[in-house]
Amino acid sequence: MEITPEFVTRLAAAYAYLLKPGSRIALSACAHPFAQLLKHSIMTSLCSSGIDTIDIGICIAPVNRYGVRRFQCQGGIHIHMAEPAEEKQVVIQFVDHLGLPVSRDWERKIETAYWQETYVRSLHHLGELHVEHQVQEAYTRELLEQIDAAPIQRRGFKLLVECETRFLPAFLAPLFCALGVTAVYGAVAEGVGRHGVDLAVRLHKNGEQFELFTETGERLSPEQLLALQLLACRGIGGRSACRSARRKRWSTWPG
Repeated sequence: MEITPEFVTRLAAAYAYLLKPGSRIALSACAHPFAQLLKHSIMTSLCSSGIDTIDIGICIAPVNRYGVRRFQCQGGIHIHMAEPAEEKQVVIQFVDHLGLPVSRDWERKIETAYWQETYVRSLHHLGELHVEHQVQEAYTRELLEQIDAAPIQRRGFKLLVECETRFLPAFLAPLFCALGVTAVYGAVAEGVGRHGVDLAVRLHKNGEQFELFTETGERLSPEQLLALQLLACRGIGGRSACRSARRKRWSTWPG
């Protein structure tokens, strides 16, 4: 009840007040109809405040951050419905020109501008609206360019994926196809062994957090998951994937 189109219109206007005229902002939202409604309210407010807006469409937060850098934006806004869905909570994320969360100082500035109603409206300089439909595809292509796909394709992994069904399966399908991975969508709680998969992943709705499970249904601890991410950053993720498939003892991981 507190987050309404009127509220986000004023919030976007307060944010626009802090930006230079002609600044470019990347805007996106999850597939939920209410999040899409809020996105259009923000879009109208930014353009009427002289801010150029790039509408990325339906996507997850990482794609929004990628779009900010790809289009050299001064910042970005992403809206999604928080989990669990029955709580009906909305998350509005602001990021800077690098796609990173805005600083606490910027948060305070936006809040101050909102409560003081320091908005700017000018009919002489309206922001332009650009709609970009291929950002998700570009994001997937660049992701694949950084992956050694051949070993994964040869292995032919079968993966159980638990995720939000409205959007993520369509987003993940091209990636899995390129990697030669067979994806089964369902709840991890139903039993990993039932589907005969090599690995299971539980993706949170916004695509920013995930959990991994072995072929026996054992959930990796945060320390083990961090170790895998560090190995992936060093470019030796292939070895960690092989270890997972062969079910080596996880006690070999640091931490």
